[in-house]
Amino acid sequence: MNQYINRSKIIIDEVVNELYDFSKLGGLVVSNALTDMAVVNLSNVAFSYMELFKESERNIGEVEQEIKTLYFSDVSVLGLSMKLPVEIIEFNYEYNKIYRYISNSANFSNKRFNSFGFHYFPEKSIGITAHRDKTEYQDLISIFVLEGDAGFYLCKDRKNGKPVDSVKLNTVPGDLILLRAPRNDSENCYRPYHYVEPMKDYRLTYNIRRLIE
Repeated sequence: MNQYINRSKIIIDEVVNELYDFSKLGGLVVSNALTDMAVVNLSNVAFSYMELFKESERNIGEVEQEIKTLYFSDVSVLGLSMKLPVEIIEFNYEYNKIYRYISNSANFSNKRFNSFGFHYFPEKSIGITAHRDKTEYQDLISIFVLEGDAGFYLCKDRKNGKPVDSVKLNTVPGDLILLRAPRNDSENCYRPYHYVEPMKDYRLTYNIRRLIE
């Protein structure tokens, strides 16, 4: 029995058909994907390590953001003595089973994710403007919403730093946002543009990706 993920909410065929149909924007929301236990436990882990979060550079090219992140691979690189919290180990174990089903159906080049951590937008943050994720992130990007209800948007393009033809993905804590990522170099152009609107309150997510090493 899964403790953290409502497995029945994630319909593999629907995910694959929506994300890897390149006539579509490349993102979707799975409502109520997390159990209440997952939301509470992962949030508690994040706040217990808040002093290790790193503030991201505010301006990168046309993108402006106000966000702090904690990726557990970064902690290792810093040489800090830290074991993965048991909640992270258990959650990743559960989600890896689902990820493998998606990877088999969508023909991912690798069946496992290797990058996971938290994104924290503080209260009154400007969010992050329209952007596409780096090409180093492949196959699938998974964003589990833990706290906050700031709007998350997909858009067809970005012109002069502004989004073009935006579509809002309504989310609440417990939801899962899935974004298309390239499975090979020929799909780099199909990375979805997306952004998060300015915060009224803070926003916390747990993000899982596969990083090309």
